[in-house]
Amino acid sequence: MKVLIAGGTGFIGSHLTKTLRTQGHDVKTLSRHGDFKCDVTKPETLKNIPWDDFDCIVICVQFPNHPVENYKRGFTYENFDANGTENITSFAKNSKIKKIIYLSGAGTGKNINKPWFIAKARAEMAIMEAKKEYVILRPSWVYGPGDKSMSRFIKFVNLPFMPVIGDGQYRCAPLFIDDLVKAISLSIERSEIKNLIVEVGGPQNLSMLEIQKAVLNYKNKKRVLLKHPLWFMRLVGTIMQLFLKNPPLSPLAVGFITMDMPVDTSLIEKTFNFKPKTLIQGLSFYK
Repeated sequence: MKVLIAGGTGFIGSHLTKTLRTQGHDVKTLSRHGDFKCDVTKPETLKNIPWDDFDCIVICVQFPNHPVENYKRGFTYENFDANGTENITSFAKNSKIKKIIYLSGAGTGKNINKPWFIAKARAEMAIMEAKKEYVILRPSWVYGPGDKSMSRFIKFVNLPFMPVIGDGQYRCAPLFIDDLVKAISLSIERSEIKNLIVEVGGPQNLSMLEIQKAVLNYKNKKRVLLKHPLWFMRLVGTIMQLFLKNPPLSPLAVGFITMDMPVDTSLIEKTFNFKPKTLIQGLSFYK
């Protein structure tokens, strides 16, 4: 199939592009550094893309340094997740594209008043209103070689202690990148997988403490898990925003990271008929 991947040079997009090309699909990427260079927040940069050439579009756009927003540079959930997806969809719906696949996020649709949920809900609505076949995936925490989040945890094992934000009891279902890519690939290839919204996660809902302990066990390290109060981490994030160009943390990002967002871990197997890797299995792919 001919597939266009919006955000095709990012973490998820690059893994997806490589896999689909290996499978024989004709894939083009759409991003600031892709085959089609554009800024999804600026509709005028999308006009010359040959939309009619593609059977399917996958939208996995995300702003740089996510989840730390940068309002001065326009790197926000509203600009990218909401406006960007709406801009892409406005062109796609008037083209010969048959199916739109969108990567949303676990927790979207629950009317939670947070910028990322508000933006992704807008994006989902735009896609459903485009009158195309669609698959909306709401992944939990996606990890794998080349990511920023889990790779940072693995580097933490070299410190005298491993920092924990808050009490570490907030939960998610870590999903290995190859399993997310497989779900997307099946959504592209199978005509019966259409017009659905599904949460996708790994086989276990784990607390952040459990995840960090798993990382320590994988690296065969013993470290003290040092908990930092949320107010302190928000303060650290505020200071980082004042002095760093691309801070790794912000007060809002602390809220994003510490969401308690368990998912129905059975849905990926029920929908796509395969079992995702456990966290221990996924960690084995890191060097």
